[in-house]
Amino acid sequence: MVLALHLFPLPASNSTFTYEDVELAFKKLKPTSHADIPYIYFSHLLNFLSPKLAVILSNCLGQGIFPSSFKLASVSPLYKGKGSRFDVLLYRPISHLPLLRKLLEKMIAHKLSFYVETKLTNKQHGFRRHRSCMTAVAVLSDKITRAIDRKNNICGAVFVNLRRAFDYVNPFILLNTTPTCYGF
Repeated sequence: MVLALHLFPLPASNSTFTYEDVELAFKKLKPTSHADIPYIYFSHLLNFLSPKLAVILSNCLGQGIFPSSFKLASVSPLYKGKGSRFDVLLYRPISHLPLLRKLLEKMIAHKLSFYVETKLTNKQHGFRRHRSCMTAVAVLSDKITRAIDRKNNICGAVFVNLRRAFDYVNPFILLNTTPTCYGF
């Protein structure tokens, strides 16, 4: 019996993976000894398994199903490195996720980031590859410097703290709005 979390299904064009997607995602994974499928075995069988996994994982995404076996994790304690090893507060939990889940997450993240990059303006710096708060500050300081160099210009800035913004967003409205607004 397979229990699954049912998400909204995606159109076939957005939910199809190729064997190249599987291989690229696998190469980005870090080798681990705690995986359900040993990394070394999977790496030797990658050429054989990647076309089949592309079909299976595409079906999961296309039908909006996240298999319950992907939701399981083994947890082990990791010592923080300071103080007595007998103090339980000096350990933190580490979750070891199934290899196929990590593979699916990498593939979705790659597909989603590629899609989002095409929709964002160049003025967006947060949560983008090769951009950060520092690049935003550099652009802002450049604009301020240019405005000051030009005489008779007024220069100002407004800063907004959006920390914990998603705590105030209704998830049902967000899920219902996302497919129609962004073409998912």
